[in-house]
Amino acid sequence: TQGPSNWQWVSGGYLRQTSNIYNSTGLRATHLLWPGGFELQDYRLGFRLQSTDDDSLGVLFRYQDVDHYYFFVWSRQNPRQQLLRMEDGVVTVLDSTTTPYTQNTWYAVDIEAEGPRLAVWVDGMKVLEAEDSSYAAGTFALFSAANAGSYFDDV
Repeated sequence: TQGPSNWQWVSGGYLRQTSNIYNSTGLRATHLLWPGGFELQDYRLGFRLQSTDDDSLGVLFRYQDVDHYYFFVWSRQNPRQQLLRMEDGVVTVLDSTTTPYTQNTWYAVDIEAEGPRLAVWVDGMKVLEAEDSSYAAGTFALFSAANAGSYFDDV
C-alpha cells in the first residue's frame, strides 16, 4: 500500500527511496534491482545506508526472481537485524538479532556470500551469519519497506 515506490538519485551522489510502500508482512515492499549479475556467485557487496524513518531497509542478494533470494533487513520500529531466505514466497529466518539502527546515522554494510556461507557485517563487525545452499548465484537489490526515508550510498 501507499505506493508507488519513489527511488531517486540525489545531488551528492546517493540514492533515496521516499515512498511509504509496504505490504501486510512488511517483508515485500519495494526494491531496486541491479539488472546485471544474475550469474554472480561468490561475492562481497558493500554499501552504506541510513534511515530518517524507523521502518525496514536492507538488501536482497543472490536474487533469482521475486520469490527466490536471500536478504538482510534492518528495522528500528521492530528492533531487529535479520538474515532471511525467501523461497516460493515463504520467509525463513537464518539468523537474527534485536539490534535497531539509529536514525540519521550512516552505516557501512557488507554482505558476504561464499558458497553456502552467508554473513552480514555492519561497521566492520560481523552481526549475522548462516549456512544455506538454496541459492548459489544471483544479483542484488536495495530494499525498503514502509520506510519513507531510506538512503543508500557507495554501492
